[in-house]
Amino acid sequence: MESLETLSLDECTSLEEFPEICGDMPRLSKLGVGFPWIRSLPPSLSALNFMKLRGGEVLQSIPDASRNLESLYIEGCNKLATLPNSVFESQQLEELSIIRCSGLVEIPTSLGVQKKLFRLAILGCENLKKLPSYIQMESLQLISLCNCPKLDTFPEINGDMHCLIRLTLNSTGIRELPSSITNIQQFPRFMNIFLIFEL
Repeated sequence: MESLETLSLDECTSLEEFPEICGDMPRLSKLGVGFPWIRSLPPSLSALNFMKLRGGEVLQSIPDASRNLESLYIEGCNKLATLPNSVFESQQLEELSIIRCSGLVEIPTSLGVQKKLFRLAILGCENLKKLPSYIQMESLQLISLCNCPKLDTFPEINGDMHCLIRLTLNSTGIRELPSSITNIQQFPRFMNIFLIFEL
């Protein structure tokens, strides 16, 4: 379907196989998936800039070809252990939300240098242990890390992250912030940063 721009397959709870994409679908930019039994998505999804995956109980991977993503929302995909580096290689990602993905263990290092990312939310990922060792994201405005009890280290901050206005740490294993937190330009004055640090 050469003219298709949006494909929404929400609430198709019995669907077990995602259709193969034959030929070129250059306009397909938005994909919404909400079914529990799909194991894989086809690699020919390179034009997507918005992907929402919800309730994929057996989905084990995201296509490496998804290099144009601007917004990625993942919820309840419990077989995902990590995300492909290719998602971050294009530097186009603006929003990343990962919610209740119990199989997620680590986030690729390449996430730490996203130039356009302004919102990062990782919530209820009970087995997440590792974030990138450092972050240098000049556009980042919001970081929310909640209910990730095995996550015990906050990344070092490289460079000036002057856009950050909210940092939320709630029910994680993190007990202290790195000294490089002062690289956030306005942090010493506490003017625009709200730090919620609940153990």
